[in-house]
Amino acid sequence: MELKKFNQQWGAVRFENFIGRITLPILAVALLVSVYSLSNQTPIITVLPPSMTDAAKIAHNDANEATKKGYGLYVAQMLGNVHPGTVEFLVKTIEDVLHPSIYHDVKESVMDQVNTIEQENLAISFEPRSVDYWEDSKRVVVFGNRITEGRGDTKTTEKVTYEFEVQVSNYLPQMSYVNVYVGSPERKR
Repeated sequence: MELKKFNQQWGAVRFENFIGRITLPILAVALLVSVYSLSNQTPIITVLPPSMTDAAKIAHNDANEATKKGYGLYVAQMLGNVHPGTVEFLVKTIEDVLHPSIYHDVKESVMDQVNTIEQENLAISFEPRSVDYWEDSKRVVVFGNRITEGRGDTKTTEKVTYEFEVQVSNYLPQMSYVNVYVGSPERKR
């Protein structure tokens, strides 16, 4: 046996053992930190509803643009298509979609509209023409034509804009701001 060669190999083994003693605890700590950070991360849910072309991503307290635009269009069509037979369904459905902070104000406005619709036997329909998302104000803007049909052949068409702010809380998107006005979208800063 060659003692010189053995000492070189033995030195290399001791050096490797020394490096292992240092790196093993560092790797163990890094693993624990990684596991902890991954376990505390809230998941992002990604779905592709049939009516949307982009994937809808909903996180614990936020959503992507496609999701907000989809919800904005849904609420605009719901609020814009009112007939005497759909009134009860509309009132029940907006409970789930509206944020509690604006629910009562919007419900009062909808009930006023509903009373007018029932008294005058009107049918209101909405034909969306565009859906935009204004990043600077975080608003979804739905623009289109509102058609009001009364008794007989009375029919009026007007351009209407719906503005919404979608707030996500615990994976539940809700409208925290609703504004409906006649005319084209008005961008106010």
